[in-house]
Amino acid sequence: MVSQNKKIFVLVIDDDIKILDLISKILNGTEFNILQATDGYDGIQIAKKQKPSIILLDILMPNYDGFMICRAIKRNADTKNIPVVFLQG
Repeated sequence: MVSQNKKIFVLVIDDDIKILDLISKILNGTEFNILQATDGYDGIQIAKKQKPSIILLDILMPNYDGFMICRAIKRNADTKNIPVVFLQG
């Protein structure tokens, strides 16, 4: 069980702003603190810096697709143990 004072960080990486907003609205008021990135590069940087508890990752994105982003996250010693859940829209 999570302490009432502790927030769980969830990183959402998706190029669709509507999806980011929807997930934020759904989780608003819960113990989750939402971090957002609209592209893979920013998502990787946020993951390295914030070390979220879980990453929700869109598969289809420009430049870096979700699989490429996931590989980069899993190759990094600081982020390799963060669970990744793929989103497909």
